[in-house]
Amino acid sequence: MNRALAVVWAQWRTYRNYTSRNSIWLGILIGLVWYGFWGAAGFGAAVVMAQPDVRNIVVALSGALLLMSMYWQFIPMMMAASGLALDLRRIKAYPIPTRELFTIEVLLRATAAMEMLIVLLGAAIGVMLNPSLPKWTALTLVPFAVFHMLLSLGIRDVVARVLAHRRMREITALLFVALITLPRLLFFRRPPTEGGSPGGRPNWLGDYLREARADTGPALLPWTSAANLFTDQDVLRSAVVLGGWCMLAGVFALWQFRRSLVFDVEEARSEGSAPVGKSPAWTERFFLLPSTLLRDPLGVMIEKELRYLSRAPRFRLLFLMGCALGVVIPRAIYRDGAPLWAPSYLTAASAYSLLILGEVCFWNTFGFDRSAAQIYFLTPVKFTQVLVAKNLTAAFWLTLQLLLMWGLGVALRTPMGIDQVAEAATFILVTVLLLWSIGNYTSVHNARPADPDSSMRARAAGGMQALLLFAYPLTFVPAGLAYFARWAFHTQWAFYGVMTVMAALAAMVYTVALEATAAMADREKEAMVTALSARQGPIAS
Repeated sequence: MNRALAVVWAQWRTYRNYTSRNSIWLGILIGLVWYGFWGAAGFGAAVVMAQPDVRNIVVALSGALLLMSMYWQFIPMMMAASGLALDLRRIKAYPIPTRELFTIEVLLRATAAMEMLIVLLGAAIGVMLNPSLPKWTALTLVPFAVFHMLLSLGIRDVVARVLAHRRMREITALLFVALITLPRLLFFRRPPTEGGSPGGRPNWLGDYLREARADTGPALLPWTSAANLFTDQDVLRSAVVLGGWCMLAGVFALWQFRRSLVFDVEEARSEGSAPVGKSPAWTERFFLLPSTLLRDPLGVMIEKELRYLSRAPRFRLLFLMGCALGVVIPRAIYRDGAPLWAPSYLTAASAYSLLILGEVCFWNTFGFDRSAAQIYFLTPVKFTQVLVAKNLTAAFWLTLQLLLMWGLGVALRTPMGIDQVAEAATFILVTVLLLWSIGNYTSVHNARPADPDSSMRARAAGGMQALLLFAYPLTFVPAGLAYFARWAFHTQWAFYGVMTVMAALAAMVYTVALEATAAMADREKEAMVTALSARQGPIAS
């Protein structure tokens, strides 16, 4: 594995040369907090698995492992993240055996769901401390984790090749939505009909957890087999089944990896390209609208952002996923036969859209500019105007997304009126002002290049979630206070009264933060442009 170690060493040197010491320490701090939270979850798993009567919870353990499997495979796709991976366009020019590259890719799959590995490790430690279980059962962690790393590698390669084709990205976004709505079929019943009769859709997972038993039939599913092995039940059959799943996942992953090695990304991107020519008249009028309504240079900078983002595959994928998933997810959770978020349906959908669009609209707004960001410091334009232009462009896309989600909700016969649209718009206004205040700072202080042609973000989902752990709870506090006021005073006017005050305070915070960020950008412009000009190492990150 000497050649593989050379790849890792080159990646480390690339990261170290283009990353400041402050950014490294900040990343370590965020990682400690985020993974410390999951470490606590792993400790809880260890406590549960250390109980002497753990054999009695094999069905519940099977359900928990099923949930972990869903997290492992679905969460990266919901966040449009692929985790760390080899950049094969750089690597395959070197004489490195395929088996070594495949081994590295499988190991890098751990970064897509490191949280689940931590919880599994905690469960394994609990099994080792359990006096009623043999110590070897803790080794179930290995095949179960290997199965998911191999499966996620195969799925990632398939999705990456599909997204490389220009005409398939939007279709893939819709397929993502269809795939991610499957848990609704497993978890929740259909709401009652208008006549009061119960819904006809079965609660498959609930029925499975209530009725399944380890001794009622062969454990043909990987999570059931792993649960049996963890609890020392039906060992031989479960080991054969879990080993078979690992072999199938390995064959699938190796097959897809070999196809990715010979896949020509540039050729796929060029397929179906529109001929170079003048855009339709209505499109040109749309893009020229900011320059018509606003004075330059603000108008022309907004026009540039609108044109570029509308053509960036990554932004289009996130925008469509935000619209579709923002409509689906709030409808998936029912309580007493009605959607849990029914009174604030659009607000819940808007919250998810803010989560998924955060990377391109708030936290790294100069990422797509890359080295071209130096133009902002070479022209006689105030940097505050640059930030305002990017913020107003984000506001336009968020408004358009809200209207589209409203239209989709009406098409799906979700009861909502103008009052829900006004409530969601108020929520977005206050929250976005605070997100901009923080995001403008991170976009300058922690600027990093982003590939607009890469539909999937090549960074582990946990890294972004760690940032969300700090920022989003803070920015959602004003809305939480407004909803508390509505609950306490039993009137919608209390909600709007609190939100009006919060909007004024948020506007003041945004103004102060805008000037402070512009001053910081002037001091750190060399470091910012250098970071945005950095080239990617052999491992996409």
